[in-house]
Amino acid sequence: MIVCTSCCYYFDLRWGCIVSGALMIVYYPFVAYLLFAELAEVETELHESIDGSVETQGFWILGFTYSIMAVLSFVLLLAGLLNSSWLCLVYLLAHIPPFLVNSFYLFVSILYDIDLEMFIIYAVPQILVIYIDLVAYSFLDERRIITANRKYKKPQIKVIEY
Repeated sequence: MIVCTSCCYYFDLRWGCIVSGALMIVYYPFVAYLLFAELAEVETELHESIDGSVETQGFWILGFTYSIMAVLSFVLLLAGLLNSSWLCLVYLLAHIPPFLVNSFYLFVSILYDIDLEMFIIYAVPQILVIYIDLVAYSFLDERRIITANRKYKKPQIKVIEY
């Protein structure tokens, strides 16, 4: 498995988790707000349309996914602040379903011939999330190695001379 030794070349892995969590706490609620604002526009179009059918299920699923990812970003921030490996593990395990939902909707949008600009808007954050997950996994692996070394380290006996 590939592991990182630092985050963005300047930060260690702990600070990478802190900075990534803080940035995602800002990013995901903003995207969820934009998505729900777009949903409100679509619902007004629904009332104005003749046949009364506009698909809104994708908006709700993605909005809920972005809200979950915002909460998980807080968990990643806490994992970095508290230097906790189990919180990092919780983040990585709980981040799998929202990541798969976003990947699925990105794949569906590619199948429906999405514009290049919209592909960039959807794909670049997904690639950054993969990098952030790699940083979080590297932090978890680093904490595991430090714990293992501390466990098997020989205690040093102090010699007291009289």
